[in-house]
Amino acid sequence: MSTNLPTPTALLACPYGLDQIRTTFGDIFRYVLPDHILELRWQSDFLVRIALPFALPLSWDKSRTVIR
Repeated sequence: MSTNLPTPTALLACPYGLDQIRTTFGDIFRYVLPDHILELRWQSDFLVRIALPFALPLSWDKSRTVIR
């Protein structure tokens, strides 16, 4: 197994200030409606489901777990 893993800073530089945050992660303000609610389109453009490497317990119900 290789031990030459990249450091987190090599993967993504920490943004400073709103302009760099918007450049790095996208401009969420494009999705804010006049009544200050996010458009549903934001979810489909930015959120994805992924399989977790192991099950995690729910914080509010430890008897249940999630896998994605």
